[in-house]
Amino acid sequence: MGNTSVNITLQSKSDPTINIQTIDGGSVNSSPNFIPTINFVATGPVGAQGSQGLQGADGSGGSTLTDNSVETSHIINSAVTGSKIANHTISASKLLSSSVSTIKLQNSSVTTEKLADNSVTAAKIANGAITNELIDVFADFAIKKEKIEYLGLDASVIALDAIITSKIKDRNVTGQKICSDPDLDGEVKAHNLKLKGSSPGTLTGPDSDALQIKSNTTIDFLNTTGTTIASLDQSGNLTVSGTVDNRNISTDGSKLDTISNNAQPNVKSNWNETDSNSDAFIQNKPTIPVNTDTTYNIQCVDGDNSNEQKIRLAASGSGSGDDDVVLEAGTGLSISRSGDKITFTNTVVDTDTVLTAEQVQDIVGAMIDGGTETNISVTYDDASGKLNFVSTDTNTTYSVMGPGNSYAAGLVPEGDSSHTGQFLRKDGAWVTPPDTNTTYVEATSQYMGLMSSAHHDKLDGIAEGAEVNVNADWNATSGDAQILNKPTIPAAYTDADAVSAVEAGTIELANDLTVNSNFIYLKDQSGSGAASRFNTATLTANRTLTMPDATGTLALTSNITPTVIGQFSTRVSSYWSGRYYYGHASYGWNYFGWNYATTSKSTLDDRYVHMGMVSPMATDNVKVRATVRNDSNTEDVQLCLLKGPRPNGSSSNISLTELGSVTVTISTVDLHYNGDIDVTDANLAVGDLVFLVVRRISTAANATKYIQVSATIYGE
Repeated sequence: MGNTSVNITLQSKSDPTINIQTIDGGSVNSSPNFIPTINFVATGPVGAQGSQGLQGADGSGGSTLTDNSVETSHIINSAVTGSKIANHTISASKLLSSSVSTIKLQNSSVTTEKLADNSVTAAKIANGAITNELIDVFADFAIKKEKIEYLGLDASVIALDAIITSKIKDRNVTGQKICSDPDLDGEVKAHNLKLKGSSPGTLTGPDSDALQIKSNTTIDFLNTTGTTIASLDQSGNLTVSGTVDNRNISTDGSKLDTISNNAQPNVKSNWNETDSNSDAFIQNKPTIPVNTDTTYNIQCVDGDNSNEQKIRLAASGSGSGDDDVVLEAGTGLSISRSGDKITFTNTVVDTDTVLTAEQVQDIVGAMIDGGTETNISVTYDDASGKLNFVSTDTNTTYSVMGPGNSYAAGLVPEGDSSHTGQFLRKDGAWVTPPDTNTTYVEATSQYMGLMSSAHHDKLDGIAEGAEVNVNADWNATSGDAQILNKPTIPAAYTDADAVSAVEAGTIELANDLTVNSNFIYLKDQSGSGAASRFNTATLTANRTLTMPDATGTLALTSNITPTVIGQFSTRVSSYWSGRYYYGHASYGWNYFGWNYATTSKSTLDDRYVHMGMVSPMATDNVKVRATVRNDSNTEDVQLCLLKGPRPNGSSSNISLTELGSVTVTISTVDLHYNGDIDVTDANLAVGDLVFLVVRRISTAANATKYIQVSATIYGE
């Protein structure tokens, strides 16, 4: 074609535009740089064969591909085969990102030798491009770890099911490469499972289903030192080295082994129980005979000897025969009778047996001073008449519990909020329990488990060796029905028995004894004392019998329980020295802080009578037992006991009477000292007001000083 050009436009499948231009030089150029394949189909007759053309000049060196010059649109699907690619010619710099997709590659076309080293990076592979089929056809070990960019393969660039187990090297998948919360189907095996993360570690069972832990031998629980503290064997037997809910299972088990089935708490036998089904019922009880002849007339008659007189019990009613009580004058005594009056007379000249206070003190002091004491020294001060007790063991040093003191008892290390959920181990360390799951089912007759609170209380109420209760049997001589310490049942009491008992020195009267004289005389058993008598004519309201002897009157007083009039424990804010503190101006005497004070202890404003205690009794004997502490200095403290009438609506000041006082010597600050007051002539009436007032004895300027007082006021 001389000096002409023909432009032919072709449309390719992937829509590129290809222009072919023919010129005299006989070359075909394309734009862009594609090598087109043109097939011409002849439609006319075949022409003659032309002569051979001239050989063209050698072409100049072809141009090389520039970086990122080949795009996906430049490659026909399945056009790239292994034969089209020279070894080591494909490098990452020549390919645009994601330009090589699966559809562009013929199977088995890209082998290891076709790729330049380090040429295929994650950025050069399209998402989903590497499929299972492509990996299978790669040469063995074609994709090596050094060929893959660090962190370059993620889920977005690997097709589903592309990486199979045989493509992964053993022990090459780490925890960091597995996503959080993976769902692992099937059986998962682990040689050593360790829970990580924040406390507590948790194993959770399937939703709405049970969690099973299976072991082919025992399941052992270890503490932080690796020591086995609990073990569960294949038969379900649980062995623990400690306690369960502070209960020693071994000890409790041994205790239960000694208890018979259906054992009940012990019930004492009851003589008066009539229900034969009751555990307290006593079988075969004997009948105790009753002597109804208890009526006597009392007379005084002469004795058989000069040193004897008799009290005759003359039978009356249905009784018969007389019984005599023989009174004999011993050594130092003589006896005589005038009518129904029997008199013992002292024949000893010196009967003075009264000891002075000093003699009593010396006797008691000699008994204690110099004796054997442990950790305390006792001495007697004859000048003051006081006994001094001083502790000789002042060692109050204790070591901290743990290995430092061989795990003996000692001080407990201090804890704080960081020890929540921990326990104090015997070595003195705060540690977290290795397993916080302490939930166990309750034991039944079919399954082992924990003891219920009801069973626990029942077990605590059962004594060691308890058995099913057996009714006591009076006739049983052994076994559970035997009654221990049975009383001896006497035969019917006869007049002869009464006479024998009186002669033996014992008189038992079932009814009141009426004495037809003013005196009951007693024989001196020792032979050295004087004859004594009870004066029945002078029985006083305080239940006292007077018994005159050679030196005067001896009063026998019954043991009467004291009546508490008032009690308090308070702190006195003593600002004014020398003033009497009565209580709190608003809240009265039974308040923890006292603040009301006055210079008088003879009168009191009616507005403050609520600081007194109302006496529930009439008595002459009033006592105060108090303990006093001066928190500020060693100034002495005075306690005064006062009484006064109730105003009963009057607005006048009430008059006070001092019953007694005591000055408490304060030798050391912050130590307690006793303060006692004993009054025997209080003349206290029911309803009288009683005041215990506190005064700080000081000549110094007024200043706040704190005094602690605890006291009880009671009458007898």
